[in-house]
Amino acid sequence: TEYHKYAPFLERIENKFGFYSSTYTMKGSQLEARREFWLYPKNVEPEDYSAYRRFMNQVVTSDNGILILLRDNSSASAI
Repeated sequence: TEYHKYAPFLERIENKFGFYSSTYTMKGSQLEARREFWLYPKNVEPEDYSAYRRFMNQVVTSDNGILILLRDNSSASAI
């Protein structure tokens, strides 16, 4: 059975606050998912807080994304 994947839109984010990535790979009928998250600064300056918050919101939005797998029925025989 073939599957097509529709992964979350945002899969890689990197800036001075940290790094986030998510990758999805089909291996036959099994889905392999990998996520990485690194947070760089230990302290965030008050003037950087809104940019830091945007970064964290992007990470959360990406991490909560929905992965849809659709079975490819093009090779199935018609009844």
